[in-house]
Amino acid sequence: MSTRQESMNAKLVMRIASGVFRFILNVLFYIFVVMVVITLSKSAYRFTYQVFSGDPVDEEPGRVVEIQIDKGESKMSVAGKLEQNKAIDNKISFYLRLKLQDSLAIQPGTYNVNSSMTYDEIINVITNS
Repeated sequence: MSTRQESMNAKLVMRIASGVFRFILNVLFYIFVVMVVITLSKSAYRFTYQVFSGDPVDEEPGRVVEIQIDKGESKMSVAGKLEQNKAIDNKISFYLRLKLQDSLAIQPGTYNVNSSMTYDEIINVITNS
């Protein structure tokens, strides 16, 4: 075999190897993209479910949590207190639920909420609806 023939064979092998390598990288890239989309979709679904369902943290009978709300306290601050005391799972989803019911005003005072209460039940307690 001549040197020229060997050189052509080496170039052909390199082209084929390069094509296979690019194909594998493309497949891996698309698998990565699909996995990211699936993960983000699951997270978005869970968050949206929290906002609109407001499932309780614990089953009945739950734990009683005392919460002090000061005059003029922000909705996010109240949501943070509830999350910190483990009365709710996610302060942001609770805050958004409060914002969706913007006509209700949080009343200052000391309230006893239960970790087995839904978002709506907690909102009813702290707004005295």
